[in-house]
Amino acid sequence: MKVRGEARFTAEFKVTDVVDAALVYITIANGKMAKIDTSRAEAAQGVLAVMTHKNAPRMQAPPIVDFHDLGKGFALSDLPIMQDDLVHWDGEPVAVAIAKTLEQAEYAASLVKVEYEAETPALSFEGVKPHAFVPPNIIGEPSEIKGGMSIRPLRKPRRASTMFTKRRVITTTPSNRLRRSLSGTTLAASWC
Repeated sequence: MKVRGEARFTAEFKVTDVVDAALVYITIANGKMAKIDTSRAEAAQGVLAVMTHKNAPRMQAPPIVDFHDLGKGFALSDLPIMQDDLVHWDGEPVAVAIAKTLEQAEYAASLVKVEYEAETPALSFEGVKPHAFVPPNIIGEPSEIKGGMSIRPLRKPRRASTMFTKRRVITTTPSNRLRRSLSGTTLAASWC
């Protein structure tokens, strides 16, 4: 059917009673939602509902990669979506407007007003390091902390020369190891 052009595309199927949704996103990186006003969005034409953390169904956080029981499903993250008033990351969905058309949903989403109590976000590993903890288990196995590799100074870089040919890059070092990769240029270069 596909070869003859007779197969129907997904867009060609007629689906009835479809509604559209548009998300409202958080605009800060860390903090708490002090107030969320959905009254204007709910009153907009064609809007069926506006869902926030206040009226969203309560969801149980999924287990994080439980290989012992794959039948119940798992997730790579347990971050809650629209489950509380906390700001977990910049761009997190805070509300969803559901309407008869996409345009009505997007307009309603633009009417949702959110006030925040902003807090200083942790922007580096060093900033969150004091709050680090050892999990009780990792994928069902007990956590184990061992010392890493001993700290030693880095070796000085070796002298290397590189020759670019029409099809390959060849790098040689004093130990005569070759490394090759594709290249589309013709150049020659060497450095120390």
